[in-house]
Amino acid sequence: MANEDYLNLRLNQFLDSITNKKKQFELTVDNQKIFGTLTEIQSFISTCSNELRKKLEPLFKDATEYEVEYELSDIEIYNYLENVTSNFDELKTKIVLRDVEVYYTMDFLERIHSESIKIYRQEGWEIPVIKYEPTGKFKGITMPDYDKMGKKTHPFEDFNILRVKSILNKKLEKVKDESVELEQINENLFPEIFKEKGYDLFCFLNEKYTKDDNSRKAKYSNLFWFLEYEDLLNCTQLEYIKFISSEYNETMSKIQPKTTKYYDTIQPLLKRYWKGQS
Repeated sequence: MANEDYLNLRLNQFLDSITNKKKQFELTVDNQKIFGTLTEIQSFISTCSNELRKKLEPLFKDATEYEVEYELSDIEIYNYLENVTSNFDELKTKIVLRDVEVYYTMDFLERIHSESIKIYRQEGWEIPVIKYEPTGKFKGITMPDYDKMGKKTHPFEDFNILRVKSILNKKLEKVKDESVELEQINENLFPEIFKEKGYDLFCFLNEKYTKDDNSRKAKYSNLFWFLEYEDLLNCTQLEYIKFISSEYNETMSKIQPKTTKYYDTIQPLLKRYWKGQS
């Protein structure tokens, strides 16, 4: 597979690649099944008779050691994650992280544990154990210390997959932080001017109510009176005027007084707009 095709790997293939997962081969000799990696199979073949070796060696002539023959660089790993999550889309990132966690627990660790035990036995090393106290969930159980063994047999094997988990977690943390920050901004948007939902209603009516667009002072005065009547303002007239000047570049010396037209036409119209929105 050409190296530029790495972005098209399935997720499990990508994880096989960055964790150096070796292929498992099966060989039957004299009705005996032999299982192992390419190196282990070749080691077994080397112990066979010359006649048998000549028959078996061609079978593995073009065989490769690893499930996926890739050595991905740091940037290629990042590019792959960016691609498979559609630029770290939150939902896709969560799905990929979950699948990586499952692979790490059910495939990677199981594989490392198995290989560690095999290496320790082949080398004749004493297998370290963990002895659980005769209380709790694992009463009196003695188990191999896989963590200690793995640090000796596979000291760097988990580096890339832990980095993948770190990248995905940090992306999700960033999304969460940005969401919290946006939420805080929304919550604190002009709190000194508007009460809860007041600013949203002001923006809505500012767009919807166009009858006074030719007289913006009258328009913003009418909106002030309506929002005040609905108890959605938390400011004085002067503070409201400063807000209009700052945000809408409309200079007002005062809030224009309510008129008969306001009571008869404008207030009922604004209420219909509001109720129609909700």
